[in-house]
Formats: sequence, C-alpha cells, structure tokens
Amino acid sequence: MNESKPAAPHEELLQAFARSLRAGSSRSALDSSAIANKLFETLSANRSECGIVDVWVVGEGVEMELANGEFWAAECISDNAFRLYPALVRDDAVVWMNVWVAKDYSLDTLVENLAGVLASARAEKKKELRC
Repeated sequence: MNESKPAAPHEELLQAFARSLRAGSSRSALDSSAIANKLFETLSANRSECGIVDVWVVGEGVEMELANGEFWAAECISDNAFRLYPALVRDDAVVWMNVWVAKDYSLDTLVENLAGVLASARAEKKKELRC
C-alpha cells in the first residue's frame, strides 16, 4: 500500500501555476511580464501559508521576503525559461545576486526549486512558533 502524503500548500499553488502556463490557449499569449504577474498572483494567494512575508513584481521578475529572513527573486524569461536566485541582506540593505551562470530553469525545475525554497521558509517559521 503506497500512501502519498498530501502536498503542502506552496506545492499545490506552484503546481497550479505550472498547469496554467501549460494550458494551450494562455501559453502563446503570455509575455515575460504577464508570466511574472501570474507567478505573483499565485504566490500572493496564500503567502502566509507558504512562508512568504511579502511578495512583489518588478517588471519580468517576482521578488519575495520569506519568513526565515531570506529574500529570493524569480525572473520569468518565457513560459519555460526562469531564473531563481537569493539576495544578500546586510544591515538594512538587500542586494540582489542576479548573476546567472547556469542554463535557465525549465518550468518544472523552477517549480521544484522554488518549492524547496518555500519549504525551508515554512520550516523556519514553524520553528519560531514553537519557541
């Protein structure tokens, strides 16, 4: 008997985002900014359950502050080309590390890696609540 555990809220949201991009009619109609707005709407839907303190869209990217104090950005280049990177936080300044030296992420790779980032933020948030 193979029982799979239910998906976490952030995983369900990211899968919904991926499904919406794969939908035939909307896929060809979305430019980078529209994809970023769709990701923003997805992450905003249940941000507190996903470990997100704040999320905003800047042009073709989505930036977020996580419950564990980290800042992350996702650049939406096309419906199957993304970049995901952290920021450095020093004192009160946030410096985005947007130097990309790898192949762009596919949609599936973005969903997988962003799910990992959000899972980490949710775990840290849960730790804080237990203290």
